[in-house]
Amino acid sequence: MKRVKARPFAQARKFARSLFLKGQKDWERYSKSGKRPADIPGNPGRTYKEEWNGWGDWLGTGNVARGKMEFCSFNEARKYARKLGLKKRDDWNAHNLLRFKRHNRKTRMDVPRDPRDVYKNEWKGWGDFLGTGNIAPIDKKYRSFAQARKFVQKLKLKSRTKWEKHCKSGELPDDIPKHPEDTYKNKGWKGVSDWLGTNYIPNKERKYLTGKEAKILARKVKKEIFGDKVITMKDWAAAYKAGKIPKELPSSIHHVYGGKK
Repeated sequence: MKRVKARPFAQARKFARSLFLKGQKDWERYSKSGKRPADIPGNPGRTYKEEWNGWGDWLGTGNVARGKMEFCSFNEARKYARKLGLKKRDDWNAHNLLRFKRHNRKTRMDVPRDPRDVYKNEWKGWGDFLGTGNIAPIDKKYRSFAQARKFVQKLKLKSRTKWEKHCKSGELPDDIPKHPEDTYKNKGWKGVSDWLGTNYIPNKERKYLTGKEAKILARKVKKEIFGDKVITMKDWAAAYKAGKIPKELPSSIHHVYGGKK
């Protein structure tokens, strides 16, 4: 039987990729099926020794043995990533799932799935790689606790709610953490009131009189402020806000002593 000349490597590889096979075993099964054209070699690695770059290159899957991987430069990979318009690492991972699917082999395979491992020396974070400028909280460098607290107290915010609203406004400097209780947990954190400079202590954190002592003092204070008038919780809260109620008593007696006789 006359031996058939194999197609040029580029043409043969194009044909092989059109089959959308997943790996070497699939190719071997296909070769034995009787469907393989005579000018397409069953053992392409031997036939195309000079051009052969592995099964991932031959079949177009992008799968290459770790020791044989050849990636593009960091700048090229970053340029590729930035053109995609992705916002975060999860978006990049989702893109990779599509990039390496069988039906999407026209995308660049020389850009690694995890650029952090390949470009360790050049890596500056996902914000730099994707072009968003965002820095992961764990990588951010913040001011010292004393400096940050000094800055925050100049804002004259009165409560946690107002602090959270200010954080969402976009006016907070990058080196001031939005969650200071985590950043300064063991570095001076003493609570929101200390952070904001309000000296306000939530009811649940205050140390109050016993129920019996509070009852005696509350009746005395009520008499001095309201006389014989029958008051409501709103009257008491208003007097507390005006600074007329001693700090030994809570702004909401019901919440503190409600379960006690």
